[in-house]
Amino acid sequence: MSELLIRPSHNDHRLIESLLTTSSEVRQLRPVINRLVVDAQVAVKQPLFAQAAEASGTPLLIDPLTFFFQAEMRSEDPWRQLPFAYDNPLSAQDLEDPELQEEIIANVIEFEIQNGATGLIAPYVLLNEDPRLLQVNRSLLRGTREYMEAHDLQLPLVPVFAMLASRTVAGIPLRRVLELIAEDLNAVGASSVALAVSGTGTANDSPDRVQMVLFGTTQLTSAGLNVIAWRQGLLGPVAVASGAAGYECGIGIREQCDLVSLQRSRRPGPKRSSFASPAGVFIQPLGRSFSRAIAKALLDDQKLRPRLVCDNEGCCPKGSESMLIHPRPHAVFSRSRALSELDRMPSREWRLNAVAREAESGAVLADLASRILLDGGRSEVINSRGLNSIALAADLVREEGNRAAS
Repeated sequence: MSELLIRPSHNDHRLIESLLTTSSEVRQLRPVINRLVVDAQVAVKQPLFAQAAEASGTPLLIDPLTFFFQAEMRSEDPWRQLPFAYDNPLSAQDLEDPELQEEIIANVIEFEIQNGATGLIAPYVLLNEDPRLLQVNRSLLRGTREYMEAHDLQLPLVPVFAMLASRTVAGIPLRRVLELIAEDLNAVGASSVALAVSGTGTANDSPDRVQMVLFGTTQLTSAGLNVIAWRQGLLGPVAVASGAAGYECGIGIREQCDLVSLQRSRRPGPKRSSFASPAGVFIQPLGRSFSRAIAKALLDDQKLRPRLVCDNEGCCPKGSESMLIHPRPHAVFSRSRALSELDRMPSREWRLNAVAREAESGAVLADLASRILLDGGRSEVINSRGLNSIALAADLVREEGNRAAS
């Protein structure tokens, strides 16, 4: 059974509690949420997530977001208040210090345990062309396993492998980097690996960007690892179709992987609003969420509504009205049902073909939706490029599989 991992926002605790205990038709086939992922600062601010996960028996991961070590950050940022955070950015040279690595590992792992994590995420950095960062990441992973053994910690280890979307990492071809990472992951007995390719999962993804995610997924899977497509709402289903064990995303937000933007958003500067962006309305045929205003404009159109509306009575008994009034539970239920449909298909080839054809159909709907918005006096465009890229990449992976089997 493929997994859906959900990363809630800090005010989603009541929703999460209800989703983890729901008796919907989705839960008859699978848990609505297989694992919960909580940002470290959110885990501190809202302990009800850990309580809800424990009460329902749902595994909980706490993401330490340690790629923020590399970022300049406002002093008032909530992440800076965490016990393992530092006042100033850490360079690759700083992070090479074995004593500093030991301190980071101990503080991060103890933080996760104290806040209720049932699986452990090792400290990780965002890999770029600097070869030192690759070695730092490998050392942090090995050091985490040594720390767990020294303290008899029997929890699953779920490392995050975070990299910029590039065919080379640390000056090394991506294939070789993945081989090195796979060796390390198997050596430390990782139960699964979260693959975070920063700069992917957008509505404007090129085929090359999508193929990069699928290439990483297939390479790590072929090494015997369970891969989780990390922060991948749009690309999550195609990653699962290509062999990933599951995918993780937010609820109507955080549906793409852009760790660089997350780093930049915390830079010192003018005071930002303390209000988080509201969750969007997830539209399954288009693969992602949209602002309520755009979703309403699309769902109000008589031509589009039948092709975009959620017709599941258990999820949205009043169709488009339910989608607009209760977008967050709808988003989770819809994603979980879609994974159930993929799980029922008899082979990888069937799953890839199904995702490709759905993406093709979605691209046509996206172009139609853009024209409808334009005719209605709106300036927004529903980009179809990412969906077309998914279709192309899925077909290429399927054809390569067929050639390898012949």
